[in-house]
Amino acid sequence: MYYTKSQLAKECNMPESTLHDRLEDFCEFFFPLIENNQSYYTNRDCHKLRIIQGMRKAKPAHSTNEIRKVLKEITEDFRKLDELDRFLNKLK
Repeated sequence: MYYTKSQLAKECNMPESTLHDRLEDFCEFFFPLIENNQSYYTNRDCHKLRIIQGMRKAKPAHSTNEIRKVLKEITEDFRKLDELDRFLNKLK
């Protein structure tokens, strides 16, 4: 499923302004599909945003560097899952 920014904000239960800030602050971990000048995000992007939000709301809040470290690991895990999906689809 793909989401516009407005839809993604609703799905992640956060204000659009917060979503915009998170996407800007951690842009290296988000790879939207762009079609007709519109950005579309995936469920995995929603998961990443929920992780960011949770780490920001934790007491004490996690630093930007700590969040980046977790996002780097998660992004790598998602990349491996994508590779596995492609491999499995070839076997069909």
